[in-house]
Amino acid sequence: EIGVRLVGSEMCIRDSTNTTLIQRNENTDGLKYVADALKFDTRNSNQVMISIDPESDVDITLIIGKDFNSISTVKSFLKN
Repeated sequence: EIGVRLVGSEMCIRDSTNTTLIQRNENTDGLKYVADALKFDTRNSNQVMISIDPESDVDITLIIGKDFNSISTVKSFLKN
């Protein structure tokens, strides 16, 4: 169970150490696309999790952790 505060329909943030990508349904295309953009290894459970929610219409959730400054694509996106 991951406790989150909703910031938007597709982005959540919490007091987390690590930035984490969560797959919310069976559509793996979006997960692979975002994981590649973030240079995340989809086999690394510290970076990518699977938490299927059949009630959700969201493909993925990105939890931005305290490490976001070390991830150039996240840092660049948030800067704009």
